[in-house]
This record gives sequence, structure tokens and C-alpha cells, in this order.
Amino acid sequence: SGHMDLNLQPGELVRVCDPEKIFETLNRSGKNRGLWFDRGMLNYCKRWHRVLSRVDNIIDDASGRMRLMKTPCIVLEGVDASGEHVRFLAQHDYPFWREAWLERVDPGAQPDASIPNRGLHPGSGQR
Repeated sequence: SGHMDLNLQPGELVRVCDPEKIFETLNRSGKNRGLWFDRGMLNYCKRWHRVLSRVDNIIDDASGRMRLMKTPCIVLEGVDASGEHVRFLAQHDYPFWREAWLERVDPGAQPDASIPNRGLHPGSGQR
């Protein structure tokens, strides 16, 4: 589909894409290049978040070895795995996002008033 990698950097503001757009990137088993999109993540669609980090390497659970990901994952600030709907990521603190599921927000833009998202101030994430 000629998806452009956004090359998102920590601190950038992004909006999670609409579900329809995300579903277009998934194969029949609900994955994008091996990364699972869980229904619980739909709660974050259309919301704004800051990029916490880029993840280029992950530990392969099966082998315990570090492996380079062909497509980096993005971790969003304030989207943590506390809560029922992200049990599927028990081994991780945060769900991983593909850049295909995110869009960069113009820093000058105003958040959509209909979106109750107060999680944009830094330091709100518990470790």
C-alpha cells in the first residue's frame, strides 16, 4: 500500500487512526507484520498521545534472544497495560503500535474537544 514510515520520535504528538484505517493494515488473523492489534487497543483510537519510545529490538519469547524488528514499534505515553483489556501483553508494560496505525499531529493543532484525553502532560505514566 506504499505506507510511508513516519519515523516518529519520542515526544512527538500522534493521533491513533480510526479503526477502519487500522483494520485495512491487518491480515486475516488481525496482525500487521506479525504484530497483533487487540480489541482493547480500540479504546485509544482517535485519541492523541505522545510518543514515548521507538522499539527496534524485541526479546523473542521463544528463544530469549534479542531480534531486530523489520518494522519498528512505537510505544505511546500514558497507554499502559494496566487494565483488563491488555492482559494479552502481560509480559510487556506497554502495548506496541505500528506507525501505520498512527498519524502525526501538527503541534499547532488544537485537540478535538469531543475527545476526553487529558493524558498529554509528561510524567503521568507510572513505572
